[in-house]
Amino acid sequence: MPEVSVIVPNYNHARFLRQRIDSVLAQTFTDFELIILDDCSTDNSRDVIESYRQHPRVTHIVYNEQNSGSTFKQWEKGIGLAAGNLIWIAESDDYADPELLEVLAGICVKDTSVVLACCGSNLADADGQIIGKAVRGMTEAGQMYVNNSADECRLVFFLQPAIPNASAVVFRKERFYTVDESFREYKICGDWQFWADVCFDWKGKFVYFPQCLNYFRQAGNSVSRGGSLERYKLFLHEKLQVAMHINKKSGQTIGGLTKWKFLNDYLFTILLETSRQKMYTASEVIVIIGRLCRLSLLTLVMVWVVLFRVVLTAISKLGKLFFKKIKDRGYGIMIT
Repeated sequence: MPEVSVIVPNYNHARFLRQRIDSVLAQTFTDFELIILDDCSTDNSRDVIESYRQHPRVTHIVYNEQNSGSTFKQWEKGIGLAAGNLIWIAESDDYADPELLEVLAGICVKDTSVVLACCGSNLADADGQIIGKAVRGMTEAGQMYVNNSADECRLVFFLQPAIPNASAVVFRKERFYTVDESFREYKICGDWQFWADVCFDWKGKFVYFPQCLNYFRQAGNSVSRGGSLERYKLFLHEKLQVAMHINKKSGQTIGGLTKWKFLNDYLFTILLETSRQKMYTASEVIVIIGRLCRLSLLTLVMVWVVLFRVVLTAISKLGKLFFKKIKDRGYGIMIT
């Protein structure tokens, strides 16, 4: 039985697929199987996939006859086929350094209390050029970060999506069966809730390795976030859903300071975008405040704090516009 099951869920990524698969097969850690799934691609992905059918590490190739409409359904199908104790979901448009599995799987094998190990990511454009990095800033350079996995969920995942890319993660297969099925209902933040549930183990450890061993593709047809104002509005709606899910899962043990940070950021975004772009109606804002009160009664105080911040922001912006107009018209103040 292999130690690691590598799952490559593909949909219309023929352009990147060979680099993806080759980067998996080039891993210095060799105790793994490779499962390739295709979600009814309309490009030439099948031709690329079939060229690997006879490779000894490829244990399953599965083509959907109809598109599933959800990358998460593909994750679930792959995990159902997996024989390994550890799972690496290697997204089909990403690629990896040869040492990724040796480092992340090695961490999990060495310490069986580790439920999830992840690393930093280089951001790559469609041509493979590095355009940035996705790294965590809480550690010193080169220092590995270790935390109780439930605390990581309560203190970090509650505030933000701490794992931006599945390809940078190795986790224990058994943790998949603790995940709440509601993550499938999300349009944007399903992976956020998924990773939070995988992590939530009071006896487990979360490990972050600070080097960038993963290459996270930022292409036009990537699964990364982005889009219109309506999509941003949906993201904010789902962000609150995730926070409420984590709060419930933790048994209401998230501290007041952490909730205060969340409320401050969330309410400021809602009220500022409403004042700038009329993203929400007054009735929608009232509904949101009501939902936030279910998360914490600190909301009743935070509303006034944030309203004051929004007013100050508006005054500051108007002031800058005023002085810019004065400058553009050639007015000035002469001191003698």
